[in-house]
Amino acid sequence: MNAHVALLEPQAQPCGEELTRINESLQARERLLSASASASRLLLEAPDVRAAIPRVLGIIGEAAHVDRVNVMETRTGPHGEPLLVVVSEWTAPLPREISVPTAQTSSCEIAATSCGSRM
Repeated sequence: MNAHVALLEPQAQPCGEELTRINESLQARERLLSASASASRLLLEAPDVRAAIPRVLGIIGEAAHVDRVNVMETRTGPHGEPLLVVVSEWTAPLPREISVPTAQTSSCEIAATSCGSRM
């Protein structure tokens, strides 16, 4: 019997900060995978897919720890210019300690922005 013995060099152990970073990354990945599965299930079971989109965006936004998720479509404007149109949007609720003056708030059903235009 030929046996080959391999000597393993002791490897440096990751420091506490690196382990924390790796753990947080794995947790974020798991959150996003779980949210993706939930969102897929919701879309597959929804009788009206378009009506389910705001909830789907909320699931994804909460899992990603972001404050806004948009679904946009490209369309052609009246003069042939390319437009981006927000067709659905989810925004995270504001924390209680943050208040937005009502004079600055507005709502739009569809916001269109010309692609490549400069302001």
